[in-house]
Amino acid sequence: MNFNNTAQNKFIKSLIAAILFLLIPFVYGYSQDSTEKKKPLLSITYYNVNSDSFFVKVSSGYKDEKFFPIEYQNVKLYLNEADKNNFLGDVMTDPKGEGIIHLPQKFKGMIDSLSTFDLVAETDADVKYKAAIGSTTIENAFLDVQIRIVDTTKMIRVYVYKKGAKVKSPIKGVEMSFFVKRMVGLFPLSDKTISTDSAGMAEMEYAITDMPGDSLGAILVGAKIADADTYGNIFSMKETFWGAKTFNNYESVRALWAPADRVPVWLIVLALGIIITVWGTILFIIYQVYRIFRLGQQEIKREANL
Repeated sequence: MNFNNTAQNKFIKSLIAAILFLLIPFVYGYSQDSTEKKKPLLSITYYNVNSDSFFVKVSSGYKDEKFFPIEYQNVKLYLNEADKNNFLGDVMTDPKGEGIIHLPQKFKGMIDSLSTFDLVAETDADVKYKAAIGSTTIENAFLDVQIRIVDTTKMIRVYVYKKGAKVKSPIKGVEMSFFVKRMVGLFPLSDKTISTDSAGMAEMEYAITDMPGDSLGAILVGAKIADADTYGNIFSMKETFWGAKTFNNYESVRALWAPADRVPVWLIVLALGIIITVWGTILFIIYQVYRIFRLGQQEIKREANL
């Protein structure tokens, strides 16, 4: 009996040791995964509108088999290097891991004489993520949109220049897209892009005849650089009177937003119907109460006479 018990104990101990040995990689891997901080990946997208308004979209996330956005993370943006003197702004990322930083007015002067510049994004370390830094290099270009009519043909022409310390130089071979600005989004004038020539110029015919404008036919036409990786998203627009005139007869038609004397007929009928119904019901109740009172008085007099 003692021999059997000893063998059985050894077998149980060996089995437990083997199980623990097999579980070690899983326990170690789990502890590593639960304590190891993730390394954020930062991306920067640059926008330039009419060389007057500038903003940047930053995104933060990490890769673990697939890409996961990092929400509610503070991202700081700098020009050329992460130094407090070059600070441009910061933003807290949304649930998609993205945020928009509108650049200050001083930014235009800071890049005015630069042919290229770097935008640097930085995040600090916290309990879940390591500190991270990301950057993108932008070729400092700007657009000059011109409108002209050749005979009866309406043309939109754009020149693309690269800024420098002393002179501006035309950029050849840049893909351009032309559009009309609408209330929501940009209406493309063509599915194709047009490359700039040696003078940095590209142009397209404006052939639309019924694009709605305001009461004077004013619309905004423009061009944008399609090569966002090199130059960022650069837009330039100019007002022209090539649109179809539209008149907002808000005060001359019967509508909910019109003055009191132009209220829709159905609304007048509905309101009068409600008023008549309510007051009719009230008057009917008063009349019935009066009748009950009169009948009560008559009954009292009849009983008194008896």
